[in-house]
Amino acid sequence: MLFLVCTTIIENGNTQQANDSITNLDFNKKAQFRISPFFWYLGLKGEIIKPPKPSNLPEYDPPPSYDVDLSFNDISNSIKFFLMLSTQYEGENFLISASVTSLVLEGKAITPFELIIKGINYRFSYLTGEISGGYRIIKKEKINLDALVGVRMLHTKIEGSSNVLGTEFSGNRSVFWYDPLFGVQFKYKPIKKVEFSLYGDFGPIRSVDSYQVLAQGSYFFTKVFSMSLGYRDYFINSEKEEKETIYTGSIYGPYLRFGFEF
Repeated sequence: MLFLVCTTIIENGNTQQANDSITNLDFNKKAQFRISPFFWYLGLKGEIIKPPKPSNLPEYDPPPSYDVDLSFNDISNSIKFFLMLSTQYEGENFLISASVTSLVLEGKAITPFELIIKGINYRFSYLTGEISGGYRIIKKEKINLDALVGVRMLHTKIEGSSNVLGTEFSGNRSVFWYDPLFGVQFKYKPIKKVEFSLYGDFGPIRSVDSYQVLAQGSYFFTKVFSMSLGYRDYFINSEKEEKETIYTGSIYGPYLRFGFEF
């Protein structure tokens, strides 16, 4: 009888401890480190500036710029490479974040029709990276507000090729620039497993204007794994200094992000 009583007490204690562990799961607890691969269903709306001149077609001068207005469906078959990754470290009141987006497009999607009929294709490479740090100026149970400063770096390159008479040309032009940025991030957590965030930044110092806006909703399946759906609009305006970029305009679209926390 005593054995049965002791066994019952131990089992009840273990059950209660397990229930308490489940109850105390805090999906809003700040992880020390989060790594988030994502896929951006992006589109392009802007201008390609100063494409290289085909050396084997001396009578042809490419236009100083040409418009592009392409959805993800338009460019999906022209994607040759992509890498999209972000990381974030959060302390009690400070945070550091970094992200990289790399994309290579090639073929008819980024080549105007009058160039296609001349047998000319362009390859467009886009690589941007950002790193920023900030301080949590509002910290409440359901609402956080962070102020950030950092730097954005951009490398763009355009290469051309021609299949006219089987002759290739290797014209290319590339540009690298950086832009200090100031940003703000707002987070709202209505319940433990759900988080909504809004982020915006801008680069007001250099002659090339840039800004981006992100809106995102996240669901935390466990303390380690989460999934997010969002929308990102990244804009570059280089009308003041055309030499400072190859592409001017917006890169925009929805994205799907997976978060792994440690």
